[in-house]
Amino acid sequence: MRPAGVGSLAPAICVYDREMSLSRISKIETRWSMIGRAHAEGPSKDDARLDLLRQYEFAIRRYLQASVRDADAVEEIFQEFSLKLVRGDFRGADQAKGRFRALVKTSLHHLIVDWYRAKKRQPQQPADDQLQHQAASDDSAPDPDEAFLEAWRAQLLEASWKRLQALQNQYGHPYHSVLRCRADFPEDSLDDLRKRLEVSGCPIASPGSLRVTLHRARKRFAAILCHEVKNSLKDPSDEMLESELIDLGLHHLVRM
Repeated sequence: MRPAGVGSLAPAICVYDREMSLSRISKIETRWSMIGRAHAEGPSKDDARLDLLRQYEFAIRRYLQASVRDADAVEEIFQEFSLKLVRGDFRGADQAKGRFRALVKTSLHHLIVDWYRAKKRQPQQPADDQLQHQAASDDSAPDPDEAFLEAWRAQLLEASWKRLQALQNQYGHPYHSVLRCRADFPEDSLDDLRKRLEVSGCPIASPGSLRVTLHRARKRFAAILCHEVKNSLKDPSDEMLESELIDLGLHHLVRM
């Protein structure tokens, strides 16, 4: 069943717009603006291309490992992808229907197919079929599509935790410390969590105060995560943002 409508995202987005507007975090450029800068003439294009590559290297390598399961092939294809990015081959990025991850995945798929053809691996089987059926020959092999989504989710979540830490460092509210503690010890009572936080140098006056701080921390994290996902979409509507959150399995983290 489809989760609640886009109205459920409105509180998270409003929290971001109201509170992040005072923060340097709100000035983080979108993936699409980075793509534009990466393909524009000027001294910043090389840095933009390297930034894009650095941000998504984990997801890219995870997808390649699940697809070809050959360390040399992974490195070879990753280097080819890096070369395509650095020399500006993604000028036609708009063709990815506004999802940056779709652009990355489509490009990687074509590179993998080209690699099989160039190496003449299993010539009795067309390259596209080889990709499609490869995982079926090994029940223990990860599904490439799921591996890619899992790695993409991991990168979005890691970036969101870092943003929350930056907010804590900037404004002093212990949202990262409190939410991280809850995530690490989900079964603890509020009193037990409060004791852990006190030992770690983050004292909270009472379980009631901790409850309020946890609620606020979840709202901040949801707002930041929405922003991270939104930045990977081109001119996203609320409906497109919600659809991407659902596809990535992150919608439950931003519902209020």
